[in-house]
Amino acid sequence: TAHDCGVRFVQMFRSIARCRWTAISLRVPPKRNYGYVHRPKPSIPHLLGPSSVWRKCNLVIPTAVTLDPLTKYQWLTKSSVIQGLPPRITTCNIDEQDVKSVEERITQIFAFQTRLGFGDREIAAGMLQNMFAPLWRHAGTHEHLLNSSLAYQSKIECYWRRKGVNYITVQKPAYIFHTRKALELFIEPEFSGNDSLPPVHYTPRSMNMFEHPFNQITIFSGFNRYSNFPFGHTVLCVDSRSTSEEQLSAHALVTLFAQAAAQTLQDGHKLDEDLHYPLANQGIFTNGQLFAYFCYQLNTLDLRDDSGRWNVLYIGPTVKLFESVIPGQGLNHFNPDCAKLFLQFMLQVTTRDSPESDGFQLVKQARQKQVRAKVEATEKYQKERKEYWRQKRLEKRNKLQKS
Repeated sequence: TAHDCGVRFVQMFRSIARCRWTAISLRVPPKRNYGYVHRPKPSIPHLLGPSSVWRKCNLVIPTAVTLDPLTKYQWLTKSSVIQGLPPRITTCNIDEQDVKSVEERITQIFAFQTRLGFGDREIAAGMLQNMFAPLWRHAGTHEHLLNSSLAYQSKIECYWRRKGVNYITVQKPAYIFHTRKALELFIEPEFSGNDSLPPVHYTPRSMNMFEHPFNQITIFSGFNRYSNFPFGHTVLCVDSRSTSEEQLSAHALVTLFAQAAAQTLQDGHKLDEDLHYPLANQGIFTNGQLFAYFCYQLNTLDLRDDSGRWNVLYIGPTVKLFESVIPGQGLNHFNPDCAKLFLQFMLQVTTRDSPESDGFQLVKQARQKQVRAKVEATEKYQKERKEYWRQKRLEKRNKLQKS
């Protein structure tokens, strides 16, 4: 009967499913792969798709809501926190004329705005761009302003490992200011951390992170590794989701770490090693009214344990640029100290060149040769392909003429 046929078919299907077909299934060791990607699981057959799609990493969302985010992200990036900015930041002299120019430009932007909210990200990004205007009059005394570039909503994508577990973060800050030379270091690279972080081991689930599949895992620091301006100077982000200074600091920590680490990996350095050429960068985070200032120094990518070098995050003040907006008039109680600190951040000079002794230039030249060889091979293949099909068309035409 039809019922008996159905029962037999189900039994046959179950027996086939219990069999391990080596022809279509992958056999992998029980341990996880600690490379850039994970291998396919044993139960995923080839027939369901290419193996390159089963790449999984724990996705780090800097603005995610979690308990005690700063401590968890300190452990995740092996970073120590120092309250206060480096002394050299506030030693830069700023004229009152520059602060007055910032006030006038901000007043023009917010003259007809009644409030700031979650939909005002574009207004805040435009405000940051206008705050750059007074800087260009200092180009004669600050050479890094002439040799720089400002990227709008450039993507930051970074992959790293912490104690054998893969993590990845993808972000799009409002602006990335990058220069031809690198910032001077804030502290000695051999910094071994302080006692502010408790001796704990966090799991991805305890940090509200879960594995996500990625078709292609790439590393990008916001600009091309062969650019004329290869070093990140300051990252400017619009953050309207964070509700506390701790969340804002956690957001800054992950963003600045990802930008510096991606830049280091782009230049050919490996994971699980201390850096021969540490990097320093800065961060300014705002929702349009509150401004938070941070400095970061990447000393190591050896995150296998808690010993050795540590990275450093400097947490600066969080201040209001103005108290409120008066409709039709402009700003109420403009804070010149906030604008002054913004200009001091952007006027930090860059004097460090790429070290040839550490292989930085050699790696860059090798990468450029690889790119040129790949382009030449592609052009050669296209020419050969065109010639092949041209010969095919000629043969077909001659055959038709003979017939």
